[in-house]
Amino acid sequence: MSLAYLSLIEQQAKRFIREKLSPNDPSKFRKQAEYGVLAIPTAQKAVEEGNEYQRTEGYQLLGDIFRFHAVSFDALNWLVQKYRHLAHGEMTQERLAALYALGSSGYPNILITNVPLLMSNNVRAAESACFLFGFAQWTPSLDALTAVAEIAAPAVTISAIWAIGNIGGDEAVEHLVRLRNSGKSLEDIVLALGKCNSIKAMIPLAEICCEVESSHIPDVMHAMLCVIESTQSHDVDLGANLRARVVEACRPFSQDEHAETAFGALSLLGFLGERIDRCDVEASMGFRPKNLFDASSRSSHSNGRIPTLSNLLTRN
Repeated sequence: MSLAYLSLIEQQAKRFIREKLSPNDPSKFRKQAEYGVLAIPTAQKAVEEGNEYQRTEGYQLLGDIFRFHAVSFDALNWLVQKYRHLAHGEMTQERLAALYALGSSGYPNILITNVPLLMSNNVRAAESACFLFGFAQWTPSLDALTAVAEIAAPAVTISAIWAIGNIGGDEAVEHLVRLRNSGKSLEDIVLALGKCNSIKAMIPLAEICCEVESSHIPDVMHAMLCVIESTQSHDVDLGANLRARVVEACRPFSQDEHAETAFGALSLLGFLGERIDRCDVEASMGFRPKNLFDASSRSSHSNGRIPTLSNLLTRN
């Protein structure tokens, strides 16, 4: 292959991961977070005067301001008061968005005072604490989240596993491996490992790839690609035996009927050092031979279980 063609493939691979495996772009309303604390009144007005959708957007905008710019303590106190009216109902989109805003503040008093809720008999309260710690990416909560995931009701276990993945890092990988060894939901652990932003997640994901039924392999491949993209890693030593087993498990999917899955398999195989056939790459990306440089994947198939805030907000 020419260097120009290889460069094109790399660009397409990055676009594939960015568009299909990463959170959706924020709405036009949420992009007002770029104005920092000046956008706080806009977020508050949406919460005070809007419908449920607008209130949800308002909380998310406030969370974006806290996370990426600065925390206003007046706005945080206002948010705490608003959340008290949401805290006893169902886990609606609006409530989850408010938790995102609270977690994004990273305010220690809010986080510490919610630790006891993890052990609550109230499933919604325990779930809320999990989401709060996950959105805050609060590493000190990893031990408590893992302990809860091992003994709690299924809904809380799933939320705790998600939170551990969202916190991320090498330590989170260790906690997820522990949960995997204790027999917790493999599907949720795979998704969480994919979010960990740690190259150490590749070994357990590779092991899982070799053990699960074939129908679950695309999810594992996508999680591995998420790790590769988030860590910008170009060299992972899986060991010769494990690498060969992963290649054997993934190669059939390079011919998958869904272009997205096929391209994901080819991307992973290429990362593992396998020789990739140009025709397979072109087919998976919807290439037309006479118009190579206007190529894109045209598949409508998507992996909707990749965890993003947007599909967390649709969860009941």
